[in-house]
Amino acid sequence: MIGRARRRAALAVALWIVVGALVALAGRRYGHRLDLTRDGRHSLAPVTLERLGALTAPVEARAFLPSAAPPPFDRVAAATRDVLEDMVDASDGRVRLVVRDPTDPDLAPDERAALEAEAERLGLRPVALQALDADRRVVQQTVMGVVWLASDRVAVARAAERVADVEHGLVRALDALRGARTQPVIGVTTGHGEPPVLDGPLADVLGSAGRLEAITLAPDRVPPHVDLLLMVAPRRPLEPRARFVLDQFLLEGKALVVVADFVDRSPLFPDVLVPVATGLEPVLAAAGLDLAADRLVLDRAHPAPAIVGLDAAGRPARADHPLFPVATDLAEHPVTAGLRTLVVPLAVPIDASRAIAAGHAVSPLVRTAPSSVARRGLRSFDPAAARAPAPADELPGPHTVAIALRGSWDSAFADADIPPRPADAPLDARTGAPDPPPLRRAVGPARVVLVTSGARFLAAHTDALLMLQNAVDWALDDAELTALRGRRADDPPLDATDASTRLWVRLGNIAGPPLLCLLWALIRLGRRRRRDRR
Repeated sequence: MIGRARRRAALAVALWIVVGALVALAGRRYGHRLDLTRDGRHSLAPVTLERLGALTAPVEARAFLPSAAPPPFDRVAAATRDVLEDMVDASDGRVRLVVRDPTDPDLAPDERAALEAEAERLGLRPVALQALDADRRVVQQTVMGVVWLASDRVAVARAAERVADVEHGLVRALDALRGARTQPVIGVTTGHGEPPVLDGPLADVLGSAGRLEAITLAPDRVPPHVDLLLMVAPRRPLEPRARFVLDQFLLEGKALVVVADFVDRSPLFPDVLVPVATGLEPVLAAAGLDLAADRLVLDRAHPAPAIVGLDAAGRPARADHPLFPVATDLAEHPVTAGLRTLVVPLAVPIDASRAIAAGHAVSPLVRTAPSSVARRGLRSFDPAAARAPAPADELPGPHTVAIALRGSWDSAFADADIPPRPADAPLDARTGAPDPPPLRRAVGPARVVLVTSGARFLAAHTDALLMLQNAVDWALDDAELTALRGRRADDPPLDATDASTRLWVRLGNIAGPPLLCLLWALIRLGRRRRRDRR
């Protein structure tokens, strides 16, 4: 009896092994991926399939993907290869994939040099991949990215910063190869205390959206080839001439993305909050956007951690800070696609009622929770000061702190003289051609994205950079590809839960399957014993 059971068990195991081998062979020959995710993140997006179907001639994707890249770039390289292989499978033979590994240990020095020279000839520059090794920052210089090649054209998809950006960058570069899209020019404003965007990590993040160019708003007009102006955290106010130049740029139907602080910590006394004079208010007011710059949005019920000082050992000390509210009310809009929460430090409210009354298309992108308030007169960064209620100075929430607007409006200088060029303007500007007639009314609809939390917003939450990328794409009228990033965002939780519930769910995920297997084994054992007794 026991010997027969053993033979049957051995035969069942052998059959399962054979079945598994046959399934593996069939899957390798007739492979098909079943994607059950809600947003289809493990399959190509419809817009990608549409682009592949529009190809009229064969193209080659020459991918330079280092196999020894440090985290998280190893995941980006693997995701890039997966997406490219999916594109090859979906292209009906119109896409050919060639993968080069610049970190292959079997490459001879001359072969490695030839590979790097080939990448540079195709327009792919080496990148510095930074990673943390124990307590040291390690920088690996290598080639990483994809070059699309057609018979007479080349388009470069630079190395993505995140897995969520891989498909977006590849499809955008494929559009450029097909000639369906010209590379836009993004003007990054300088001269008003902005951080060095072009020399920092933001340049790598925004480089896939277009060509970045430094722009000084005064003394002359913005060059006509600039499609969008990006202003990040200005610290000095725009002088009248710069405001006029910005005003005329928007009246031409161009785009503006502003991520600015209107209140910040004093550089001399960090515990003191001071207003930041940006000079943007008149230009925004012409579009119907009014800022309550004398109020700060705070949320005592949903604060995020912030660095509030140094501990006894001289290390940064963190504490939940009401002036760093966590916003979960995000609009269903291309700018916030794929986002669930954002931290908006030291934000001020936006009133768009005049823009709505004027008929502009207005989308409140980020709204704080109903528990938030907009407080006037707060001048202390101390969390205790923000926790102490001041009912007479507080307006209940929710409050809009980021907004997208599309529309046409009159000039902010419609009833004023044109501000003259500054006296210290370059000689060729002062003696060149006179100003063209100023625009008093828009010649086309402009697009504006405004976030009233600046440098700390971009540093407080990783999704803030994703929102900035989406904002640039939307402002450039490129929202069709924006959803590609949101498809590969993290899965949302099933519901809002407290800490104890999350702990029990985590323990259930860990211990549940083994306990179920043990229970099943005990049931089977009990049935067998009852059968043997019979």
